[in-house]
Amino acid sequence: GDVQGALETANDIETSDLKAAALRQIGRAQAARGDINGAFAWSVDQPLPFVKLHALLGVAEGAIEHNTVKGTGR
Repeated sequence: GDVQGALETANDIETSDLKAAALRQIGRAQAARGDINGAFAWSVDQPLPFVKLHALLGVAEGAIEHNTVKGTGR
């Protein structure tokens, strides 16, 4: 998918709860595809702690998903 476009759209969200949820899903998807370092890089730059927490949680979930699928050969 278009991570940069998704991030731009998410950054336009003004409500922190909704932004956090969107960034969590973006981080998860990007990391699950194998770009864990890229997802981590923009996640740690989030200025609001609550939003950063959810973005990083998504990266962690995606990393686990990526490594699980990679480890099973699926």
